[in-house]
Amino acid sequence: MAEANSTKKTTKKTNTKKTTTKRKNVSKSSSSKKVVKSPSKSTSAKKEVVVQKTTRSTENLYVYIFLLSAVWICLYVMSRFGLVIHGLTIGYSTILLPTIYFITNVITKKFDFKQSIFAILISSVAMLIFVYFSRFVNTKVVDYFIIYGQVFAYIMSQLINLIIYYYLLVNTDLKARWIFLTYLFSTMVYYFIAILFSTRLVFASAFWPTFFTSIGFSTIFAIMYSFYDSMIQRGQ
Repeated sequence: MAEANSTKKTTKKTNTKKTTTKRKNVSKSSSSKKVVKSPSKSTSAKKEVVVQKTTRSTENLYVYIFLLSAVWICLYVMSRFGLVIHGLTIGYSTILLPTIYFITNVITKKFDFKQSIFAILISSVAMLIFVYFSRFVNTKVVDYFIIYGQVFAYIMSQLINLIIYYYLLVNTDLKARWIFLTYLFSTMVYYFIAILFSTRLVFASAFWPTFFTSIGFSTIFAIMYSFYDSMIQRGQ
């Protein structure tokens, strides 16, 4: 009788162990099935938010590129009309030149260094296309040597402004005085190359007076933009 009872107890224990292991296996399988079947709503929502942010950022970038191209074309048009001061002809483009560097710096702050280079190239191509199509409307002969010189001056001054500004943005607190010096140095590079091409690579007698007078007019607007530039936060 004792042996029969002991065998019954052992069989009951084995049966209980089997049932518990079965229940555990069933619970694990059900939990795994639930994990597989449940759709990841949070990840899909995050992906949608990321896609919306990227589309908005690209749209904002194209707006800035369009604005930069429009200001650069206006600068070219205004450079053909000048203000005569003591026998020196100063183009009205001196007013808009710091605006170009300001828009490029905003693109650098809001987006990236590469996007700024892309904006500079697109605006240069847009300006050349404008000049090419405007010759059918304008009765005057277009001097492409001077135009290519202006485009070359624009690209070189923009790249110098971009390199110095990006270095200050990454390594310093980006004070207004350093931004102003960046504007000033970029303006000097632009006028030096543009005036040199307009005089057919010859240092005329009015070269240096025109050069320093143009820089003086642009400096007034560069001071205003440098203070406003230092207050713009980085990122979108």
